[in-house]
Amino acid sequence: MSRPIQAGDLCEVINGSLGEKSPNIGLIVKVKKLVYECQKLGRIWRCEAEFVQRIVLGPGCKCPPGHADFAQSWLRRIDAPPMSEQIKEEHAAGLDA
Repeated sequence: MSRPIQAGDLCEVINGSLGEKSPNIGLIVKVKKLVYECQKLGRIWRCEAEFVQRIVLGPGCKCPPGHADFAQSWLRRIDAPPMSEQIKEEHAAGLDA
């Protein structure tokens, strides 16, 4: 079972409020904080990305520039690839120096 999305994660946007026509699909975002729990969409996360496009459907988003809110189901977490043994050894050697 995979770990749920949390602040600090990198995610790919896989859906949006406009479905397949959402302009942010494919964008890589950094999850900043949990904004609220929506009865319809579930957890809503504030995310940061340089080229994010905000789509305001309701009373308005109070997001700062470069930020947008996404339902958790619209995000797919990107896990860092596991470190190779060589990289682990080099990193440990660098810490000992």
